[in-house]
Amino acid sequence: MLLLLILTISCVTISLIIVALALMEDTKSLSKWLLNATLISLTGLYIDALPAGVAFPDPYELPFEFISIFNIGLIWWLALSILNDQFRLSLMAWLGMIASVFPTLFLWGSELAGLTIPPVIDSFLTSSLYVTSAVLIMHVLWVAISGYSNDLLGSRRVIRLCIAVLPIMAIGANLAADFILGDLEQRLLRVAFALPLTLIVMFWLIKFESMALNFQKEAVAPQNKIDPKDTAAYKRLLVIMEQEHAYLEPELSIAGLADRVGVPTHQLRNIINRGMGFRNFFAFLSSYRIDGIKQTLADPEHARVPILTIALNGGFSSLATFNRAFKAQEKQTAGAYRKEALGSPTSS
Repeated sequence: MLLLLILTISCVTISLIIVALALMEDTKSLSKWLLNATLISLTGLYIDALPAGVAFPDPYELPFEFISIFNIGLIWWLALSILNDQFRLSLMAWLGMIASVFPTLFLWGSELAGLTIPPVIDSFLTSSLYVTSAVLIMHVLWVAISGYSNDLLGSRRVIRLCIAVLPIMAIGANLAADFILGDLEQRLLRVAFALPLTLIVMFWLIKFESMALNFQKEAVAPQNKIDPKDTAAYKRLLVIMEQEHAYLEPELSIAGLADRVGVPTHQLRNIINRGMGFRNFFAFLSSYRIDGIKQTLADPEHARVPILTIALNGGFSSLATFNRAFKAQEKQTAGAYRKEALGSPTSS
């Protein structure tokens, strides 16, 4: 029990140090604030997990129990904000958070109110919590793995691999805790699993500052700062993109483009990221595609061509993908851009 108390105090202390370090950085980063919220929620979880004898008395434990409820949803948000440059707290993100907290919040509130929940409802809510948690974990795994090949940031590619492995380890630890170990051993294993992760985050922030949460330093590159060794490859890349219009191919991959340029994939990633300033391969392709599509949208001769047709001919695989990319780059819809460019309310 003493070891559990020491580990818990260590996790709480380190978590609060990380929050302080992140707050000291004057950066307007969604990931930074989500990290703070996640660590505060996990601090509540650590304290709430203390067994009788070392735990806070009931009235004082309630705030920690409450803030711990949000940990799964916050971890989901934090992971997505790090992996996806375009992540925002959209309606779907909020619905996922609500689904992750409602069962526990309902059961917790009912217990505090002295209400008796029928066993069927209790079982349903508990099961739905496990299902929701599994769905959120699988979603993060899918985002981490599916975006690996297109990610141009080396450090974030490492994070993607870690995210792909850590949930499996966590699930294994939880299964071992639930079915093999006793109550004290369960608590000890969970906190012991969390301690090295909090240490890693702390040292990461000490070394890289909270900017590391969005890999801002790695992504910042001087305009057209190409390594002299990459000059020939860079010129071939420009020819392939600007003269051969390779970006019009919907299925173009970074590996396929590297073959056409005649360089290893990692070298092409470095050219596009550090030399041209792009954080992922899709953003690189989109910049070329959208520039070409803008010319078509502003051309009176194509004023009656549907935007879907223009988007597909411009290299995008679907209208939804095009709409998201166009709005992210131009801060307006393609239809609004066309009307503004043509100077008339042309139908899209």
